[in-house]
Amino acid sequence: MKTQWAIFRVALRQRRHQLLVLGSRLGLFALVLFVFKQLWSVLLPGGAVSEHVWYLAITEWVTLSQPRVHLDIENDVRGGELTYYLTRPVSYLSFRLAEALAELLIGLAATGVFGLLWAYFLAGGFPADPRGLLWALPLGLVAALLALLFHVVIGLSAFWLLDCSPVYWVWQKAMFVLGGLMLPLTLYPGWLRTLAQATPFAALLSGPGSLAFGLNLASVGTTALHLALWLAVAVLLVAVVYRRGVTRIELHGG
Repeated sequence: MKTQWAIFRVALRQRRHQLLVLGSRLGLFALVLFVFKQLWSVLLPGGAVSEHVWYLAITEWVTLSQPRVHLDIENDVRGGELTYYLTRPVSYLSFRLAEALAELLIGLAATGVFGLLWAYFLAGGFPADPRGLLWALPLGLVAALLALLFHVVIGLSAFWLLDCSPVYWVWQKAMFVLGGLMLPLTLYPGWLRTLAQATPFAALLSGPGSLAFGLNLASVGTTALHLALWLAVAVLLVAVVYRRGVTRIELHGG
């Protein structure tokens, strides 16, 4: 753990200086919220606009804070650097996870502060029941960690596909639709809402985001339970896929 902590601290210092990437994400965050705020101002009654702005701010916060760890893993596999990492005393998986976690925390902090101020400005204040935002914070943090682990799994698919872009594309579109990135799942048809809730995407985005509409302790408990279950699944997937991928490389001589 001391080695992983050292890697984490080094990565944290390095990622602090990637201001260009961070700035582009904040710009996208600002643009998306502004555009949808204008749209909702036409389609929704006045009071509902504020809550929908905060909903989108939460879902975008979780989404835009994600590092591109899947591309780092893909590049290591395709370029052959992975075989060199495997000979080192530090686990390659631990190295990439510590590095990605550092970048995730910086992204969460930056987009979180910016999103809070920008959403407050666009919405004209906090939601009618701001208590939900206090619960959305820890749930959003767990959701971001869960998304990070699934991105690691996507990157590890490069052991077999070399190019993980198709897997990431499917994941991204599923997040958009089944996660309720732009619209709450309560607006979906019943059959699609049921399908979404059977996937990790609803807990990742709609769960924390729905708290913008008010504090519902039953919803908090359900979202927390689903996140915990999917977190266990993600950890297992990462371990199994990585082990099988490394075994595949060793059998084929790198």
